[in-house]
Amino acid sequence: MIKNISQRSALILLMVCAPLAAQPLSREQCIEDARQMVRLVEACHPDPYERTGGKMEYNLAFHRLLTAIPNEGMSVEDFWWRLSGFLALIGDGHTYLYPVTHPDAQHPGGIPVRFRVLADSVLAVERVPAFCDPSYIGSRVVTINGIAIDSLVRRVATLYPMENMFDRFRNLKIYLWYGEYLKRLLPDWEPGDPVTLQVMHPAGEYRVLTLATDPQDDYQTTGQAESSLHLPNTTRCDFVFDWIGHDDEIGYLRIDKQDEFREYAEQAVAGLSSIGNPAVVREYRRHYLSFAHQWHERYYGNPGPDSLELIIETLPSFTEFMVDVTSRLKQNNTRDLIIDLRNNRGGISLMSDILIYFLFGKETLNDIHSDGYVITYHSELNCRAASSLDVAALNRSRAKDQSVPLQIGDYDFYSMQKWLDKDEESKGASVPAVEFSGTKTFSREYVSGEHEGWFTPEHIWVIGSDGTFSAGYETLVSLIKSGATFVGVPSAQSGNCYGMGVEPVKGLTHSGIRLQVSVRKIMTFPDNPQFGYQIEPAIPLDFTAYIQYGYDQHAAVLVTLDHIYGSR
Repeated sequence: MIKNISQRSALILLMVCAPLAAQPLSREQCIEDARQMVRLVEACHPDPYERTGGKMEYNLAFHRLLTAIPNEGMSVEDFWWRLSGFLALIGDGHTYLYPVTHPDAQHPGGIPVRFRVLADSVLAVERVPAFCDPSYIGSRVVTINGIAIDSLVRRVATLYPMENMFDRFRNLKIYLWYGEYLKRLLPDWEPGDPVTLQVMHPAGEYRVLTLATDPQDDYQTTGQAESSLHLPNTTRCDFVFDWIGHDDEIGYLRIDKQDEFREYAEQAVAGLSSIGNPAVVREYRRHYLSFAHQWHERYYGNPGPDSLELIIETLPSFTEFMVDVTSRLKQNNTRDLIIDLRNNRGGISLMSDILIYFLFGKETLNDIHSDGYVITYHSELNCRAASSLDVAALNRSRAKDQSVPLQIGDYDFYSMQKWLDKDEESKGASVPAVEFSGTKTFSREYVSGEHEGWFTPEHIWVIGSDGTFSAGYETLVSLIKSGATFVGVPSAQSGNCYGMGVEPVKGLTHSGIRLQVSVRKIMTFPDNPQFGYQIEPAIPLDFTAYIQYGYDQHAAVLVTLDHIYGSR
């Protein structure tokens, strides 16, 4: 399970490596790789001890990891799970191991049921296998193989790094679907064994449902009939706009991901200017072009030109998209806009900034930027791994108001100090244009201010889910801080967390296991630890609402529409 990250310009964002083949490792090799991993984490992460009980407890947990390695050694896959369990103690959803094997998406082998997480921490049956009675759709799951759901939620958090309670639920759904993961969650279960669910049936009674599992089956499932809503799809592009409602008078903006767009590509290429090694730059450009071809083919049906600069100019632009969207909203004097982030699993923050600029303007964007802070660890390894951590460039940009220049090895408290020192004089300020100099498409618009705050509907409703993560979560929070009403299910992302992941090495020496490590502490809600852990929707999609709307896949949108019409 690879999570999405918010790093701005590092090659590792785009590189995808083939899964490693399982191979035996000796005990000595396991110990060496485990020590290497811990050294890398400590060399990159701002504070891996915060949630482990301190440095002593962290090292005690690592000691226990080492002593538990069998004398006969381990397979790479089993070793991966041991290391992952250790990283889970850090509680950072952006510090994790890349998988060495991937489950078979065609033959998942776990429980042949699709589950939905609801705002009141209920795990509900959303889809059932074709051979199952469809009346079980909408059931609330009580136990699985006799284990209560809250116990499974705690157990899954010991296997993989997770942020908050809804991150645990989000991952639990995946662990239940894939047999290779389920056997780690249920140690007494083997692939192919049946699974027993105790559920509260929609008829209002407890029932026991026993389901066969089969690692060779392709798991065809069935859900409710077609939704009563017909929403635009994101097949060609991750952002789309249309009109919905009784008379198509409500704006509907959907953003499923925040990376495959022109401004991101511009920013990534601009980041190469700080790299002095021509060979490294050529390698970056080769990978960037490969991914630009994929994005172009998705949108246009063909891979496009072989020139990186030319193909970037043809990629879909979120700036141009928002000019069109806000112009249409303004022309119709639209009262209500729904922004659907339910499937937004992340990308980069730039898209969030562009969205806020067009809907609310520079002052609101600046207020959001200053309503929190980040602390970045500029270790020598981090600076080598991410071109955006250029100490010299940061010192130049802060020459007027930074009394002590940064050095490699420093923690950067500049943002935190700005937050501490903010006062009324900062009201009405704008984010400096240099922040967007890496993307010429948006930079031109930002400098001109032509469409700044072009149109702000009276009511903006933002829909989120447990799948709204990383940069998608940033967009959710930015809209909430701008006055939007949050509908749906809490995000699996915590606002006060760690982020900006780097890959410090290509793989651990003996196992080849790859890892990502956070280099930055992010404080989205410095004054509100409760919100910083988990932000709750103003209008929750809970179990009662899910039943009320007939288990519709777009129940959250239906809830929103009813609130819109009910408020008029």
